[in-house]
Amino acid sequence: MDNQQRTTRRIGAIVGVVVAAIYLLNPTAGVLELIPDVAPVIGNLDEAGATALLLWGVQQLRSRDALPLPPLKNRR
Repeated sequence: MDNQQRTTRRIGAIVGVVVAAIYLLNPTAGVLELIPDVAPVIGNLDEAGATALLLWGVQQLRSRDALPLPPLKNRR
């Protein structure tokens, strides 16, 4: 995987984590609610999807394919 693909995946993971975290921290907001929770059986699928997105993003950010930090310059 080249640097551009890793950078794109890392940016996507960051965006996914942020969006999923906002959605999960405010699940009753009418504007962000994709599927009403009162719908039987499928009412919590949107929260499950947000949780899956959050877990995927964290996994991508922790993976070995993530871009390494730049090396520190040795100060002498």
